[in-house]
Amino acid sequence: MVNTVIHEILHSTVWIPNHVPFNESLANFVGNKGTAQFYAARKNRCIEHCETLAAEAVQGCRALQAEMQFAARIEALYAELETIYSGPLARAEKLRQREEVFARHTARLRELFPKMKILQKINNAELMQLKLYMTQLMLFEALYQKLNGSWDAFLAAMRDIAAATAKDAAADPFKLLEQKVTIAIPPISEQLCR
Repeated sequence: MVNTVIHEILHSTVWIPNHVPFNESLANFVGNKGTAQFYAARKNRCIEHCETLAAEAVQGCRALQAEMQFAARIEALYAELETIYSGPLARAEKLRQREEVFARHTARLRELFPKMKILQKINNAELMQLKLYMTQLMLFEALYQKLNGSWDAFLAAMRDIAAATAKDAAADPFKLLEQKVTIAIPPISEQLCR
């Protein structure tokens, strides 16, 4: 519930018209990061029920790490499929290669996330939905880290991106985000929870 509230509030704070994948990925990042921070802050102020809040803080952090790992794997799957789809091969060969790529990537996902219920068979609509919410999550994290964990500075940067896309309809908000990130993308680790 915490994640959903933060996710939806973010939409009313920053929204870039005609860039739904950016908006949803941004809200997904902020929702997950904010949830982990919410429970960690509550745990740190805890007097009663500390054990429960400590467990929720750990769970929030693990969920954030899992989301980042899952997103990275989905992006790799999507990129490989996009290469196949946009290539010169005949349709039948594209479909054959698509099955191989899907099987390889989902086998690894099932190892990492054994309780995963999605991606049982290749389904472009399901992949598109995942891509919609999981594009460049680590790029958002890199900017957040670069800004020393300041939500004010992070949201100001998102508003700058929104203003730039308002001035230039052809501007890609993900490219603008990349330009703001001049540090290496951090590894998926405990630092995500800060």
